[in-house]
Amino acid sequence: MKKSIPSPIPTARGSRSAADPILSGHIDASVQIPKLKLPQQAQRFRPEEIDFRRLASGESGSVRQLLGSIVEFGLVIIRHHGISTAEELRFALGNGERVFGLTADCCSSYGDHERIVWRGSDRRIVEEAPAAIGGRKFRMLW
Repeated sequence: MKKSIPSPIPTARGSRSAADPILSGHIDASVQIPKLKLPQQAQRFRPEEIDFRRLASGESGSVRQLLGSIVEFGLVIIRHHGISTAEELRFALGNGERVFGLTADCCSSYGDHERIVWRGSDRRIVEEAPAAIGGRKFRMLW
């Protein structure tokens, strides 16, 4: 024999519940749904991708592209830089620690490419970056 579970809404005579017609009418009359106007197309965060060979050749368009991306996004993606493996990138970063202020463990695989991460715990970089690239352009990407 199946035992039925009692309804959570009181049904005894004279009791009030959320299903009360007066309360329901008041809620229906007072609810205001805001009208949102969203942009047709959201602006996407997409820094420039620059071919290192064009940059190394001194081509003025590539330099302008590099600077434009740094000004707008605070970063740039460089393709065809000649570093083909994660080990080579870690080696370069390990030897350039004075220059980059990074340790080799800041490099990690990300899909089909490597990414360099400045740790948010590095106070010096976090404090100096807004002044270096401009406060409104500084982005914490995590």
